[in-house]
Amino acid sequence: MEDTIQEAVKILDQSEKDLTTAVTQKELSYDQLENHTAKFRNACSNLFVLDLQTAISENTDARLWAAHQRVNSKFRSYLATLREQSTKKKKYVERRKAETIYETFLKSSIRFYRAFIQRLAAHFKDVPDIFNIARGFGPIESTPIADSPPVSGEQKLLLRRSCHATLIHLGDLSRYREIEIPKKGKQRNWGPAIGYYDLAYRLIPANGLAFQQQAVISLAENDHFTTVYNLYRAFTSEIPPSTARGNLELEFKKIHTRFTQNESLSATDSTSINPELEREFLTYHAQCFRDAESPNPGFPNREDQCHKIGAALVQSLRTMPYDSATKKMCFINIAASHCAKQFATDEAESNPDRAMRRLLVSYKNLQDLNIHTFTLLLQLLVDELGSAVPDQGVVELDEASCIARLTPLCGKILPLLRLYSLWLLSTAQFIHESMEAIKHPGLEGFFDCYANALNILIKAFPLQKLPDSEHLLDEDHLISSSVIFSTPAKSRYIQQADGKPKSRRREADAKRTEVEMLMRIKDLVKDGLFLVRRRGDSGEETIPLVFANMQFVHIQNVPNSTPQTVDDRVESSINSAVVHDNSVLSHDDSLQPTPITRQSRTGDMENQPMSSFSASKPSIGTIRNTSPSFLPEPFPGPACRLHWVIIETWHVTWDWNCYAKWIGSNAFVRWHRI
Repeated sequence: MEDTIQEAVKILDQSEKDLTTAVTQKELSYDQLENHTAKFRNACSNLFVLDLQTAISENTDARLWAAHQRVNSKFRSYLATLREQSTKKKKYVERRKAETIYETFLKSSIRFYRAFIQRLAAHFKDVPDIFNIARGFGPIESTPIADSPPVSGEQKLLLRRSCHATLIHLGDLSRYREIEIPKKGKQRNWGPAIGYYDLAYRLIPANGLAFQQQAVISLAENDHFTTVYNLYRAFTSEIPPSTARGNLELEFKKIHTRFTQNESLSATDSTSINPELEREFLTYHAQCFRDAESPNPGFPNREDQCHKIGAALVQSLRTMPYDSATKKMCFINIAASHCAKQFATDEAESNPDRAMRRLLVSYKNLQDLNIHTFTLLLQLLVDELGSAVPDQGVVELDEASCIARLTPLCGKILPLLRLYSLWLLSTAQFIHESMEAIKHPGLEGFFDCYANALNILIKAFPLQKLPDSEHLLDEDHLISSSVIFSTPAKSRYIQQADGKPKSRRREADAKRTEVEMLMRIKDLVKDGLFLVRRRGDSGEETIPLVFANMQFVHIQNVPNSTPQTVDDRVESSINSAVVHDNSVLSHDDSLQPTPITRQSRTGDMENQPMSSFSASKPSIGTIRNTSPSFLPEPFPGPACRLHWVIIETWHVTWDWNCYAKWIGSNAFVRWHRI
């Protein structure tokens, strides 16, 4: 066996040398090139099947692609020379002949790489991801089970990487065909190339190379908006291409240059996004990026441009049919602010001045745009659902009645809000910790809108009866492999309750799309509850909200250490908050006076007995047994020695020893001690 492997390696080396010699010849002989290329392809493919480990150690797939690149460069150089001379009739005929030969080479390369994936799938049977891809290319030749070697976990990883690289090569070859061999009177067909890139992404979602290659396509169409989106997808992937940041910087320079020269930034046939919105949006991001690089940043019309973008976005949502453009805008906003903060972190030691500019200028301006956009989306949702809120509170609704309350505009807004909800989960602590140094003017108004929107959802829908998202929703594909969202926050969307990853939705059901809107509503409220009870690393709150009496309330300017009287507006809004503590129960399950032993946010209340609170003033201390209306029966009974206690003041609740977590499709309560 060892001798056979060594012989295969020798054949591989010799065929590579022969092909290299043929490529370096001055005269282009296609028959000779094709013959040597075919031999090298077969040598590489045979070594993979013969011994996978040797093929990987010999860097076989990279050498094969490098050989294809050399042949491709030879053809492109030859065609470029002929096109310069195509005014002569003889040269025109020669050029057309060369284009036909070049297209034949590209087609044969595509056929080989597709067959290569099928051969891997047939030989290594225990890799279902690759088998499913290969089956999409056509019938797979069956290999006897006895001839199929066992595949270890490490080998599966190597095979996936090789298949991923092959799919990228297939996309590149299809792209070359559209760029170098234009069809007269026909538009370029990028479908095959994008299809291969998408397969590569699905195989290894953490690798961002597929998006970088798609950025080349969008740039060829002068679609700078999609180019920026794809480059951010590439750069913020878990495995970003090494050239991603440089490409992003280059693209923003192009945008700034085209803007100053009053040139178009839109694709010629673009109908998915308002051209004016697209132009304002791209130049805002380009300026934010430039300000971070410049020692003298200047963005005099930043606030006006931010509001202009918001107004155009709202108009687009109201008037245009749903498409992915607005979702891409939100992703770009979030990715850009994340990258600005990350750049500042990376440069904190080597270039502290630029790092500070990134935080105080670039990051701040991008976060202002995020806050403004999130606020507008929340206001839109409130406007759409305000009439659906019953005066008497939540009423019993079945699924069909809940769906009937959702307008078409809600269907456009909810996926965007879900993205921004995850952004808030990921960034709330940093915003809170840096709020003195980086002041965001719209932050206070945002929390008012956020609380109001969640309260509308609580009143308009029976949340405990809404379905949970058991599979990945459309926007979750932006989330799963991106580093712009924190891992704990992402797990809430892309993992099931048992920690297993959620699967993609397979069936195309029109009603299912409407049901997914209800899933998003439930997730938004659950995110709000999670934020309210979550604390930062220092033990302090991360957002100025509390949840009391079945509503979210924005608490403004409340100090942490000195006693204060809560103003009438807040006091009247906060009637009760749910807490739990076993110590308040005696053996006969009756409530007993219990001293408070924690430091309150409103001052030192240590060792004050519960009986000292006035029962005649509900907002400052009535204690009573109750069952929250949003949780279904059964509740923990006395036999379990668990009891619901309502303490009608948020001061005590904030620092209590225990908290309730609302989880699961049945919305039951699980108690956790801090």
